Amino acid sequence: MSSAASSPASSAASSASAFRKLLFFALFLTFDLIMFGAFVRVTDAGLGCPDWPGCYGKITPLGALDTIRAEAAERPQGPVTEFKAWVEMLHRYVAAGLGLIIIALAVMATRLRRARLAEARVDASHGRRPPPGGTAGRAAPGVAGSRITPGAGARMAPEDPPAGGLPPSSPGPAARPLPAEAATPAAPPGVALAWFTLVWIILQGIFGAWTVTLKLKPLVVTGHLLGGMILFGLLLAQAVRVAGHPPVAREAGRYLRWGALALAMLFVQITLGGWVSTNYATLACRDFPACQGEFWPPMDFAAGFELWRRLGVTGEGAALPFQALTAIHYTHRLFAYAVFAVVGLLAWRIRRVGGLERVGDTLVAVLVLQLVTGLTNIFLDWPLVAAVLHTGGAAALLGLLLVVLFRARAAAALPPVAVDSTRASPLSGPPARAGA
Repeated sequence: MSSAASSPASSAASSASAFRKLLFFALFLTFDLIMFGAFVRVTDAGLGCPDWPGCYGKITPLGALDTIRAEAAERPQGPVTEFKAWVEMLHRYVAAGLGLIIIALAVMATRLRRARLAEARVDASHGRRPPPGGTAGRAAPGVAGSRITPGAGARMAPEDPPAGGLPPSSPGPAARPLPAEAATPAAPPGVALAWFTLVWIILQGIFGAWTVTLKLKPLVVTGHLLGGMILFGLLLAQAVRVAGHPPVAREAGRYLRWGALALAMLFVQITLGGWVSTNYATLACRDFPACQGEFWPPMDFAAGFELWRRLGVTGEGAALPFQALTAIHYTHRLFAYAVFAVVGLLAWRIRRVGGLERVGDTLVAVLVLQLVTGLTNIFLDWPLVAAVLHTGGAAALLGLLLVVLFRARAAAALPPVAVDSTRASPLSGPPARAGA
């Protein structure tokens, strides 16, 4: 009997383990794809195969070599070469593989949920009660998805007195520890989140097709970059759910709004950075901290931030003026100062908060990397490695700030410290005696 009961449980545990491994691989692959997308942009390979989903109607560039070579011979400096064709198609192959993995994750999440429901029905039919907090891996009720653990220096709160009040000789209510830390345990996969992630990557595929068919319109390419960042965030949210996180001090809850502000500002900055990259405005300012020798150079914001236009031209079809590229670049640089200050100060503060120390240290390190790669792009004429690392650093900052939010939210969900009104104030005298 026990063997038969343990077999389904063992199978469910094995399936859950496989789901976690596949999920973390998808997260890693998404991060790589974001950097690979930057490589495609910097090498000007976005139109290496100017049709979609194939390459001149073929599955691989091998079947279209004659066409590619003829196009390259006619336009040696054009967007089509054998190298660029392979770069573009490899990006598509990896993206297609990621899509298949996310389909598998959505199906696995659904099956795991059905298995949990079936197990719960069997338990109910045998009169067995589920473990405290629900089925395995679920959070205890009343704590908004967090497990509460008393930590060092935990405050004490009185237990509820027995019915009828305390006996006259009782010194006071018994004390129980109030939670000082919050830890989120591993939870089952979220089915809705898994399927939403699948819907999102389908939208990403559509944007990928538009990137090619609309000939690298800056708005579409920037949207494709932002979609990749959001996909990374969705997979990270799933990973945090199934992996949980270690105990976080109550103090971390104070940084929830700060973290949300930092994340919003970073997303705006990523948008501006994508606009710089897709408009090839990186080299509009080749000095620092000034731009073209001035702290407010000539700029054309109207032309630079005209959204629906082709690459390199205005909406009327005229060549995009250099002042527009300057406006694009300098806006990204100016907003970077604000983001660096807000995220940097947050990172420095949380380095002293239990459960956020390593996240804070890593945030500081990635911020320094972003500064170095950003300056390298300016002074060394947009080198390939620095440009790719700059995009990867932006994705890393996004992921780290999401982790800060998840952990701060768990700490903020801790119940408030109750004030024991039954105890005398330390500053008050002893209680008055009857009849005095």
